[in-house]
Amino acid sequence: MEMKTLVIVKLKKSVLDPQGETIRRALNKLGYSVQSVRQGKYFELEFDGNSVDPDTVEAISRDVLSNPIIEDFQVQLPVPQSTAETQRADSPKSTRDGKT
Repeated sequence: MEMKTLVIVKLKKSVLDPQGETIRRALNKLGYSVQSVRQGKYFELEFDGNSVDPDTVEAISRDVLSNPIIEDFQVQLPVPQSTAETQRADSPKSTRDGKT
């Protein structure tokens, strides 16, 4: 059985987000009244077996998937395969924050 884990990486609130600002301006030009946009990255990690070690996933997120100087991350452990696709649009229900 495979276990899927979701990791969301976002810029820290204190870090400027030029890509988010560009998206916000484009949305406003298209007639959408958007005050703020923050962009980020979304990762799905699949592991073999029935369980996932939370410390391993946190280490991967901190050391490989994010830059802890400018980014925070959230981990959702584990995501059953049948609901993984529907979880993308929802906020993670069970998270571990990688804030420093």
